[in-house]
Amino acid sequence: MPNFKAEKLKTNLKLCINRLKLLEKKKTEGAMKARKEIADYIKTHRLERARVRVEHIIREDYLVEALEVLELYCDLLLARFGLLEQKAYCDDTLVEAVSTLIWASPRLVADVQEFGIIAHQFEEKFGKEFAHQARSNLSGTVNAKVIHRLGVEPIKKSLIENYLVEIARNYHQEYQPDPSAFLDDDAPPPMDGKPFIPSEEFVQEVSILWWTVTYTRTPTITTRQSSWLAILNGTTTCSNTSTSTIKNNGPSICSKSYVPRASIWGRWGC
Repeated sequence: MPNFKAEKLKTNLKLCINRLKLLEKKKTEGAMKARKEIADYIKTHRLERARVRVEHIIREDYLVEALEVLELYCDLLLARFGLLEQKAYCDDTLVEAVSTLIWASPRLVADVQEFGIIAHQFEEKFGKEFAHQARSNLSGTVNAKVIHRLGVEPIKKSLIENYLVEIARNYHQEYQPDPSAFLDDDAPPPMDGKPFIPSEEFVQEVSILWWTVTYTRTPTITTRQSSWLAILNGTTTCSNTSTSTIKNNGPSICSKSYVPRASIWGRWGC
């Protein structure tokens, strides 16, 4: 590792955090403005155009979530920089963070130039073989959430419809989701204000999920589980379900409309 420069890596990790925060803010503000535009499309019954714009918003939400994870990893590496600097190999507690930053580098370097320098320094530190495995995720050490959020898989139609429901509600527009969008998906359609009646098994599983997301911040969950989490709120009670089931381990299930969201990291928005 003759070309590894610890100070250069530390400086660029700090710069990367600042750049990521600015990019997150820019993307979030842009998505909020786009929601108003989509509400106008719904009002004028230009629904196909609205669906295309919603898909773009979902992509932006996914990107912001990925950026938040990467920012967290940069913070982690700075907090444990002594461990990173002293060992000739990558410590097990840092493998996921380092691998994920290397994997994300070619995908985000156009927006965050520091990623290129950071990835190069990691390669100088841990070797070309380590960097190659990280770029291709051959060892499966790259964060699965980041892979999904920066992926190019088509957005599920059910998620698009639920975004449209949410946007229409926020801007007081009438919108009926397309039922066919939910036929091949595990997430149920929005219920338009009808109370959600969960089973005891549902309450138990959601309680565990809520705590996992809230206190570990590193869950890998399904679309359906994300939808479940999106209907949690405060201390609202539900029929057929005792709130004592959850006790102090999570909020009770709310009786609001079912609105799944792509984002579950600190932006519940129920």
